[in-house]
Amino acid sequence: MKKRCLIGLLLCALLLSACSKQPSADTPPSTTQTTTPSTQPSCSHTFGQWTVQVPITDDCKQDGQEARVCTSCGETETRILIPDHNYDEYNVCQDCLYVKYDAEAAVAELGPISYQWYVEGDIANTNWDVKVFNGKVYRGAGDYNEDSGITPIYAYDIATGRWQETGFADDEAIQHFREINGTLYAPGLDPRESWEMGNFYILQEDGSWKKMRTLPNGIHNFDLIEFDGKLFAGLGTDYQYNTTAYSTDGGETFQYAPMYKDGKLFEDSAYEYTRNYEFMVYKGQLYSLMRFVKNVGSDYGFFRYEDGKMIYVGDASAYAGGRAYNRGFFSGKFEFNGRYYVTAGDLFAITDFSGETDGKKIAMPGDEGVVDALLQDGVMYVLATAPAGDQGHKIVIYKSATGEEGSFEEVLSFHYPVLPCAFDMDGTDFYLGMNMDNDHDAQSGMLLRARATN
Repeated sequence: MKKRCLIGLLLCALLLSACSKQPSADTPPSTTQTTTPSTQPSCSHTFGQWTVQVPITDDCKQDGQEARVCTSCGETETRILIPDHNYDEYNVCQDCLYVKYDAEAAVAELGPISYQWYVEGDIANTNWDVKVFNGKVYRGAGDYNEDSGITPIYAYDIATGRWQETGFADDEAIQHFREINGTLYAPGLDPRESWEMGNFYILQEDGSWKKMRTLPNGIHNFDLIEFDGKLFAGLGTDYQYNTTAYSTDGGETFQYAPMYKDGKLFEDSAYEYTRNYEFMVYKGQLYSLMRFVKNVGSDYGFFRYEDGKMIYVGDASAYAGGRAYNRGFFSGKFEFNGRYYVTAGDLFAITDFSGETDGKKIAMPGDEGVVDALLQDGVMYVLATAPAGDQGHKIVIYKSATGEEGSFEEVLSFHYPVLPCAFDMDGTDFYLGMNMDNDHDAQSGMLLRARATN
């Protein structure tokens, strides 16, 4: 019996000696490392050699992976192999569009990616919209005033850290993305083909975009929305009173919903043309913001959809001015706590679209101008900015659970040389699309990732 105990003690001592050796000094070439826990008792590990599981591709578009196993307890470690990238001055790989940045930084630059397509410094590089969808950040670009050409739709893959060219729009610009019933849509702002038809684009499951060229006389397609089982498009056309089209077959065909005022067809020779810029659903009804362009100046009105018609309900000129930081009129818009919130240089809360009230301006704590706003998980987030002298612009994100003035709390703030244009969020990370500024070419059109600090 004593012999058996003695042999057992010797075996345990040998095992402990083997496990007490130091791990390999081999340093992994990346910061990403994972471990598959062992079911064995605590072990100091003696790892074998790293073995390639997934090789790095020659074009550096795919990371590699290695693994090694503890010879004592069988625990496995894996690590990502980062290729040797061909970085440009923006830390974007010219071969695979991987972005190098400090993952721990409060604010990180992810590249002004559309300069890959447009001339650097061109306004077409502006991030007109950014939309987080299925783990990617899609960004709008282009310039339909100067006809910048076919528009590339780039998306930043959050998991891989790479930009992707997801497709091209046969339009001079993409300035908005709309999520409709779990699918991402992009209105085509200015078709490069005949203006007899206008375009919109639908993101497919394989990541490509399906072009829908079905909008009658759709010189411009400013907005898309689903309401009452119909797909609505806000258009700019040659017709004064046909700027709203709707489809009952998923966008395959459209018909007009003409504008009416005081029971009569809205038609006035004083106007050169009409534009339907925005759709809003409030208290179960569909509204739109129309612009009527004259030889000098413009008029604005709210309309409500009723039985195939757009009925005038009130003046909307109060929202046409303000501090012009954003890409259009209502860059952020949503119903929240019984009111409808829109951003038009400032944040407004609307309770009545009839013109009886012009909407209440909700001041930010620092009286900043408002660029964009969004609603997520019952909380409102507002992107605001103010001049900051030599520091460029102060950029602040506020949050509120009620939307009431005085309830907004700062989530993060920083200074940047260029104004923001739009934002979206993924968890606690915000993605900001920056504007163009010819005095700051290096930061113009940049996509920023900003991490919440509060």
